[in-house]
Amino acid sequence: MAKFEINDQEQINKVKSASDSIESSQNHETDDNPDVTEIAGHTFLKEINTLKQQNSFFKKIILILLVIIILAVGLLGYIGSKSKVDLAVIHTSGNNQIISVSRSHHIDHSINYPELETYFIEQFIVDARSVSVDQIVNNTMKIRAFAYLQGQAYQAFKQYIDENNPREIAKDSFIEVTINTVLPNISASANTTQISWTETQRANDTNEIIAVDKYTAQLTFRLDMKSPDDTTIGQYNPLGFYITNITWTRNYTDD
Repeated sequence: MAKFEINDQEQINKVKSASDSIESSQNHETDDNPDVTEIAGHTFLKEINTLKQQNSFFKKIILILLVIIILAVGLLGYIGSKSKVDLAVIHTSGNNQIISVSRSHHIDHSINYPELETYFIEQFIVDARSVSVDQIVNNTMKIRAFAYLQGQAYQAFKQYIDENNPREIAKDSFIEVTINTVLPNISASANTTQISWTETQRANDTNEIIAVDKYTAQLTFRLDMKSPDDTTIGQYNPLGFYITNITWTRNYTDD
């Protein structure tokens, strides 16, 4: 049988040489790539730095957006303060067809507006003296009439209603009011107007005329051109037109 002899020292030297070569190679790789050293902790620090940089970038973006929004809001406010709305008066016919459109004018509180005052006076007389078969209509007209009154005029109308209760009249008849004439500037006063009208009383069941009477009134008024503090009065009298004194009489002879 063949016998092999092994030089133990030689084999040991070969193993050491190979081990030293591998260790040298690993050390060389470690020197060339520092990220390998403490790889877990080093990578974590890199991620933290990356996140910090991203947060800083996003904060800058948010700050820029806030500045843009503030500037936009300021610009809109400036434009809104410079803009204005022009009101228009639309004139229509009886069947609601538009006849003309005109630009409205600013109302000067220091002067009188005869057309507007005449409208309110006519409206008051119709509401105050008419009687409807419908009690809801009667109540609305009387509330609207009271909304125009102050002082002596209020007391005078209250006394008239107490003596001529619309509810009692409406049981068998109704009263229609027709405006005849309106004369402003009575006694050289811009705040006193004379108005005349005709009241026609008819039977509820037959519509037959029961009575036709003519009346004349003198009214003293003022126009505040602002909404009253009382919401109920403001609903029916938004411009603050007030009749302060009133006298009305029946005409026993034709005008």
